[in-house]
Amino acid sequence: MAAIRSGNFQVTLDDTAVNIQGTLGSGGTKTAYDVSINGEAFALALPNTVDDTGIALDKWEVALREPQATDRMREMGFIVNPICEVLPATINGVTFPAIKMTRYQDMPIQIRDGKNGNSSIIEDDLLPSDIRKGSFMDRTSGIRGDIAALIKNNVSIGRDSFNICVVDGQMRLYFNDLAQAKFEPIDNERVEEYAEFYSKLAVGTIMNGMSYEEFQCHQGFFNEYFGFRGEGYGAFSGLVMDELAQVA
Repeated sequence: MAAIRSGNFQVTLDDTAVNIQGTLGSGGTKTAYDVSINGEAFALALPNTVDDTGIALDKWEVALREPQATDRMREMGFIVNPICEVLPATINGVTFPAIKMTRYQDMPIQIRDGKNGNSSIIEDDLLPSDIRKGSFMDRTSGIRGDIAALIKNNVSIGRDSFNICVVDGQMRLYFNDLAQAKFEPIDNERVEEYAEFYSKLAVGTIMNGMSYEEFQCHQGFFNEYFGFRGEGYGAFSGLVMDELAQVA
């Protein structure tokens, strides 16, 4: 950890030197580095350098569960990183488990990072400039389908796992930071609660995934429809419930 914290460290994988070109993003658990090895570019995640060593390593133990949860979500049909695996890296001569992932810029979809805007891939706006209630609901139908699938598959995740992506022109949910995901039966009595919770997370992630300029353009719409006493969240989660009823 001292080597990582100093920022002056050498990494090898299978005795081959890794070229560290910079960072791709950093959060409360890990820092993703932009690296390459033998011409292959990828993201290599290591513990964050903000927390004390003991706290950072405790968080890292949890983070190492992410590849297994990611694989499980991928098998369920959700959009996740195509590569997420633990590798034994050697950092300044010490073996340490790192997480290898595909970089956002190497994926065939746009990903809007819900927590770190600097990591987002922004090619165009998410919404048209003249967005209205009806057209907003039309353009977010894929997201509601993903929320319904989360509930149907008994997936419990939090805010940090939600991101927006654009696939073939359609907004969908992209999931990462899944180390704390739970796959336990969701009681029927709590389905509506989950629909409401995930709907709020999804709409918030849409707003966070916009460029500053796009959000400024739509701020009035979001304030009116999803602000205090706005009907937006109820309408959004109501459509999620309708979708769940159709697949029940």
